[in-house]
Amino acid sequence: MNRQHCLALAAILGVTSANSASAQDANSVSAQNIGPSTTTEPYLVPTVAGVSVTSVLTVGDSVGGYRMVGIPDGLGAWLPDSNVFGHWFDHKARSFSLVVNHELGRGLGTPRAHGSKGAFVSQWTVDRATLKVISGRDHMTSPNDILTWNGSGYSPGATALERLCSADLADPKAYGLRAPSRIFLSGEETSPPFAADHGRVFAHILEGPERDKSFELPRLGKMSFENALANPFPDRKTIVMLNDDAGRETNVTAETNVCRTAGQSGCKEPPSELYMYVGSQQPHGSQIEQAGLTNGNFYGVRVVRDGQVVTGENKDFVFASAAPAVTSARFEVVNFGDVSNKMGVQIQDAAIANKVTQFIRIEDGAWDPRPGRPRDYYFITTGRIASDATTWRPSRLWRLRFDNIARPEAGGSIEMLLTNQFYPGAATTPDADPGYQMFDNMTIDGFGRIVLQEDVGGNDRLGRIYVYGIDSGQLVQVARHNPKFFGGNASNNPTFLTNDEESSGVIDAAEALRGGWFLTTVQPHHASSDAELVENGQILALFIDPSIARGRRGDAPLPAALKP
Repeated sequence: MNRQHCLALAAILGVTSANSASAQDANSVSAQNIGPSTTTEPYLVPTVAGVSVTSVLTVGDSVGGYRMVGIPDGLGAWLPDSNVFGHWFDHKARSFSLVVNHELGRGLGTPRAHGSKGAFVSQWTVDRATLKVISGRDHMTSPNDILTWNGSGYSPGATALERLCSADLADPKAYGLRAPSRIFLSGEETSPPFAADHGRVFAHILEGPERDKSFELPRLGKMSFENALANPFPDRKTIVMLNDDAGRETNVTAETNVCRTAGQSGCKEPPSELYMYVGSQQPHGSQIEQAGLTNGNFYGVRVVRDGQVVTGENKDFVFASAAPAVTSARFEVVNFGDVSNKMGVQIQDAAIANKVTQFIRIEDGAWDPRPGRPRDYYFITTGRIASDATTWRPSRLWRLRFDNIARPEAGGSIEMLLTNQFYPGAATTPDADPGYQMFDNMTIDGFGRIVLQEDVGGNDRLGRIYVYGIDSGQLVQVARHNPKFFGGNASNNPTFLTNDEESSGVIDAAEALRGGWFLTTVQPHHASSDAELVENGQILALFIDPSIARGRRGDAPLPAALKP
């Protein structure tokens, strides 16, 4: 990191208001910067003016003897010891805390502080002015810090976790006005035959009397979790949306021949649904009890059009089965009650029996954090890149708008906001596709912008990052993966790592770094010869000028091909 970048970054963090960062300051920062705690260039590069990228930490880097390992995914950032009842943006704080999910299979890596190999959460302290990483450690510090559900209560002890994916660090007031807690939610993205059961959700306690402990949350069900996202607005109810990252096919199941999980005979693409948890906050008890995460009911989202249940998203006509396409409808929720002792396949069976709507592989989601928007929840479906239109599946952006967030059980409306189109050159020139493909992760900032990340798998396409303006309707590409590491192949690029790269885990970093800043990860799925590291990866800071995608820079309107 050069001195000019350090000074410019410090100026942005120390001078601009909490809700803005000037384009002048942004432009004084180089487009690409190597942070002081790594020697590796950013795995992302900007594609428009007003965007900068800084590599913060790369797999293999060590801070005070603690190593950054693969596979970094979901993130959470906050100012430690902030008064949760007072002003969040403590500009005097010199550092922020960062937690990172590591999406490892249960048998990968080396034993962590909680006693097992596999997925875990790391915790870092980062200088706000320079992005220098000051310290790092495992979140769970002993086997007694992980508590899993045994059917009637909690048992501590070394337990292997599986593929902790995206994550959510909601405003503490999401979990109670009397005793707000800073809780980091993350779910396991797994299912049989890769594990004995579907994934679990864990609440990682970051502050308070149960700090460093991680609790399984059985009332939030079992599925192949992409994320679990708490409504950030204060209320006596705790509302968590649950995104099931399963398969891409819909309307392929029937009660007489149930396709429930990968590996089942004849079941290549088990259905993907959207679920919701609603609990009641308590005045006493443990932090998760007070947060309302132990006593609620589990619901499935069911789309209804003209009084008829829509059992599955249609790749061509959305909520219709023939032209014209229908892009908006109503939704209701089906109450499954207490699912704490149900297996994932039992929940899937109940979803099929109750006609919970199946989507073309749900991925990440986010609540609109702006004042006056507590009813709006956004999520994405990833679809599939394919060389023929028959097997291709669209990637889409959706919005749920609850009629009354104080009564989420009453349902509301659902609308598709974006869809992409089949690209005939996908087999030979996927990088030339002018549209987006396979949205995977997302976040929403205080300016009403949705940051959308592609995961294009092993296709020869440099995955992109886009910003969508909720109010402007503009979609702007702001970054892509660095061709130095991901372009070409091993025979023509001496620094080539892989073409199977994805950016993931993006979060709004306004609390830690001011408005316009985001933190994200990149996962190059390139195996490491070091057993502890497993795969490569990187944490990055991304600045996106607040005017981008808000109709203030002459951005092009949304292409007709991407409009609903």
